[in-house]
Amino acid sequence: MKTLTSVFSIVFLLLFSAALHAQTTRIHLFRTSRAGLFTESLFPIQNAGKPLNIPFRTYLVIESKTDSIGFDSGKTQGYIHFEKGKNYYFRLRKEENEIVSMIDEVSEQTFKMTLLLSGRSLKPEVVYQIKD
Repeated sequence: MKTLTSVFSIVFLLLFSAALHAQTTRIHLFRTSRAGLFTESLFPIQNAGKPLNIPFRTYLVIESKTDSIGFDSGKTQGYIHFEKGKNYYFRLRKEENEIVSMIDEVSEQTFKMTLLLSGRSLKPEVVYQIKD
């Protein structure tokens, strides 16, 4: 009986852990250009004072258990809403002749191909956790 109780406890803990993990929203970012782009200019509101720094050709993941993330660019603030537990993939770029930085939401496959063709690993170099 003791063994059966232990097995049920372990299964319950594994299922509970998986359910919590599934509620984490992951925002995958890859910066593809050298031109000035978000380097220490975007601050998640939930992590006041800690800038989101995305160096050139860096794969970064933002993890959050909330359904929205607030950002402060220094000039304006706003919240972006995300579906809990979902993965989002963005490429950040800025051409030298463009004034505005561009953010492209892409599919998971396109994101991975961009990483591979850029000689990067499919594992993020930085994981940035947003406090709830």
